[in-house]
Amino acid sequence: MNTQPTKKVKVALLGDAGVGKSSIVQRIFRNEFYEFQEATIGAAYMVMTRDDTRLECWDTAGQERYRSLISMYTRSADVVWLVVDASDENRQEQIDYWIQTVKNSIPETATIVRIINKVDLVRERPLMYRRENSPVFYTSAKTGEGCDELLEYTFTKTVSNTGDNNKTVHRISIGSVEPPPPNSYCCSVQ
Repeated sequence: MNTQPTKKVKVALLGDAGVGKSSIVQRIFRNEFYEFQEATIGAAYMVMTRDDTRLECWDTAGQERYRSLISMYTRSADVVWLVVDASDENRQEQIDYWIQTVKNSIPETATIVRIINKVDLVRERPLMYRRENSPVFYTSAKTGEGCDELLEYTFTKTVSNTGDNNKTVHRISIGSVEPPPPNSYCCSVQ
């Protein structure tokens, strides 16, 4: 039975600094939560394989000085997770900003998922306006609430599209290589 992944799904994770992007990734990929997560520098990369699908997640830094790098991570994304803090009253403006920022750098087939994180810090779930036909997930990286549903949606939405959206993972097998004979030289005269 072939256990090598044959499909690849690229997820780009975007949002302002401190909204919990790295914490969501840690919760989903490792089932861990750190109360004091260090800020991401540039981007972090994590991989998860389920059945024949390899989920590659690029967790980007939220600081403004790294925003010029965003298109590098989104240009071939299958899914974009836009994360905001549930307790931040400017969350709708942040979502609108990020949608505008990535709109021209993502493939037409990419799915934008809006994630309202840190719901454990608010009494009521904040209302998000439906825009761009993108789903909304309410999560708490701290408690794990909504994280399994987000992951399941990501796998289901992207893998169920069996058309050209799925990229095949090509693997090359390299046989054993004989070591060079003793006292052999590559680039110098003997």
